[in-house]
Amino acid sequence: MERPSEQTILVTGATGNVGRYVVKFLLQEFGMQVRATGMDLERARREFEKDELGLGLEELKRLSLVKFDYLDPSTYRETFCGITSFFLIRPPHLGDAKKQIIPAVAAALDAGVKYVVFLSVQGAANNPSVPHYDVEQFLVQQADRGRCKWTMLRASFFMQNLSTTHANDIAELDSIIVPAGSGRTAFVDCRDVAYMAAVCLSEGPEKHGGQGYTPTSEDSFTYDDVATVISDAIGRKITYTNPFVVSYCWHMSQRRGMPLGMVAVTTVIYSIARFGYAGDLTDDFQRVTGKKPLTLKQFALDHAKCWEKRSWSGDAYKYVPS
Repeated sequence: MERPSEQTILVTGATGNVGRYVVKFLLQEFGMQVRATGMDLERARREFEKDELGLGLEELKRLSLVKFDYLDPSTYRETFCGITSFFLIRPPHLGDAKKQIIPAVAAALDAGVKYVVFLSVQGAANNPSVPHYDVEQFLVQQADRGRCKWTMLRASFFMQNLSTTHANDIAELDSIIVPAGSGRTAFVDCRDVAYMAAVCLSEGPEKHGGQGYTPTSEDSFTYDDVATVISDAIGRKITYTNPFVVSYCWHMSQRRGMPLGMVAVTTVIYSIARFGYAGDLTDDFQRVTGKKPLTLKQFALDHAKCWEKRSWSGDAYKYVPS
């Protein structure tokens, strides 16, 4: 591990699937000072003290927590003060980037942030239908004006969506319910995306500024393939239902309680797979980190517990974004 750095790196979405591992790797692997954001600071503190993350006392001493809300400008000053490097995550429930995300990013640049590593999505640079496009365009424009440098992590589809957003369908209905047709998807483990982000943030814009990376695993899969991998990991038959878009939207909004904005965004993302544009693989992760990406099989074995069989009454539950 490198010696601790005096530079403090801001990590947004720090209790989510990617953010918490960005925090872990920055502290544990690269010895950085980290300021992590959250809406509930006590919950965030408990999250980072869990044995699962394996953070020691000395590492936790280099972690500070701050309350941050994209929609509340009164939280901006404390969040961005003294920060020069910023890991930016768009909360999944915020779909209007121009109104809900970019004002906070602009405030960060005004406060002195010089380097932004943005967690985007595969193909976002040429896809105005996803909110990540607007964030990318804003960062590029600001870089052209000399206000910052950026790195885009245009991640392929997260394996962890299967263990979070769609976990209840798999556990209760023995089904994967996404409108991706028979298209192939280049999945990636959130832990790999987080490690790549930590490498970029620790090595800085001198090495990674102006770069767009697309971290993927080494194989792409149809959702029939995914169902087979999960079935093998948990010893129970899981089926891919391949619903129509309307059926998917109704199921996620009415039966699963997902906010309509996120239903729309996920529908666009799954449609990209349906039309055959989500299966492209890269070696970006290995080139940047020097490591092999995690496999879908390993992910399924690591997360088998979240798909344990349970009954479902059919009542909606409140969707809580990670």
